[in-house]
Amino acid sequence: MGLETYIDFKNTDKTAGEALTKNAAAGGVGIGFGALGYGTAKVLATTLALSSPVGWAVTGSIVADTLFTAGFNLAYDNNILSIQDHLDGAGQYIDKVGEQINKGVNWTKDKVSGGIDWAGEQLNKTGDAINSTLDFVNPFS
Repeated sequence: MGLETYIDFKNTDKTAGEALTKNAAAGGVGIGFGALGYGTAKVLATTLALSSPVGWAVTGSIVADTLFTAGFNLAYDNNILSIQDHLDGAGQYIDKVGEQINKGVNWTKDKVSGGIDWAGEQLNKTGDAINSTLDFVNPFS
């Protein structure tokens, strides 16, 4: 999923959020239908008393996963049921959330930096005041 997200982000006009939502949805479809395929194959293998129910279940899971993921990608690429539009909208929302988080982090960083600068200035003023007092008390120092 991570590699596909990177490939979509770099090689299409998708934003990072759009690429992430598309591949997260495709991964979810693949995992969901892979599990469904596994369960179905296991039930069929057990019912038919085949020699290797685990082998048939794994094979069924892989086949179902591949078919449903390919079907999802076909539906996405052709924007069937506006799936691409909806996932891209969700991705754009994720991008906006990321931008707001970044703005908040930068604002916090600026405020903390400003506070540290202010505290440093106050310490310098305090040091100057103490130094001036000592100069007043002992003008020969």
